[in-house]
Amino acid sequence: MGASVSRGAGGPEVAVALASDSVMRLGLAAAAQSVCRRVQERGGRATVYVVDCGVPARARRRIAASTAKAGGRVEWLPVQGAAANLLRQLSTSSSRPYPPAAYARLLLPALLPPSLDRVVYLDADMVVRHDILPLWNEPFDGDVLFAVRDLPLDNGNAARIARTVDQEKYPYSAENTYFQSGLLVIDLATFRSENIAERAFAFLAEYPTMQFPDQDALNALLSTRTRLIDPRWNQMTAVFAYPDSSIEPSPFSPEDLAALQRDPHIVHYSGRPKPWERGCRHPLVSEWYDSLEDTSWRGWRPNLLNTTLSRIPRAVRVARKKIARLLSRS
Repeated sequence: MGASVSRGAGGPEVAVALASDSVMRLGLAAAAQSVCRRVQERGGRATVYVVDCGVPARARRRIAASTAKAGGRVEWLPVQGAAANLLRQLSTSSSRPYPPAAYARLLLPALLPPSLDRVVYLDADMVVRHDILPLWNEPFDGDVLFAVRDLPLDNGNAARIARTVDQEKYPYSAENTYFQSGLLVIDLATFRSENIAERAFAFLAEYPTMQFPDQDALNALLSTRTRLIDPRWNQMTAVFAYPDSSIEPSPFSPEDLAALQRDPHIVHYSGRPKPWERGCRHPLVSEWYDSLEDTSWRGWRPNLLNTTLSRIPRAVRVARKKIARLLSRS
């Protein structure tokens, strides 16, 4: 199945999707800028669809301006009404700390234009370093997702899902390969025709305490229909733990590990602290700041004041979730 976004006079047009709330707005700005810049370098244009779970209006204007400067454009997809209630309910019912925005990628088949039959989804704590056109142009050939295998430091996630789910309803083997959902290429046409997002939401309602909610749901439903791609498309922070002898042996050859550590296609700042938080020591954190420099936040750096202020929305979000959980039990 080919991509339905047209080729403009200047080259290919690529559809990319992210999801964000106010807490992740700086990450969103850097991620959107980086992907638009990479597509522009190939003479193309990226349309960035943002599932908006509460990005402030001023930040939206600044991100739109930065994205335009990088040769792309932003389409905001507000989450309202029943969809907003669904995400809040899922977040509240889960004991995990994830906000409503963490579930928002599952809304993409419904929120994106019906004419769009594929999209490249990125988490908002990523920076794109290389051309994504190979992902965009790769045919699905029967698969419905492309994703990167989660690192072996996953604490047995496949086995955890296998022993948790009803095997008659969700046949899943502990031998399956567990993938990470921070980077996905999604076959939207198949997701719509088979109601895959609705089935994922139903799974989460049935298993609200899953450790990695949307990621676990997608693995449970689509493990055998997901194509595992080059890990450089989603370089997770844990890769820098190799080849520490105190953890599991590296699954990579020395050459592949060196390429993954030094020249990833996409850097995923998984874990904490994030680059916009004080104390981030990620080996490639400078690349995040390089992307931020080309946004309306040029020169921004975390300090005691802005870090403290940035914690307020997250603290409010966490407090609201705790209150909602308490009220739901009463």
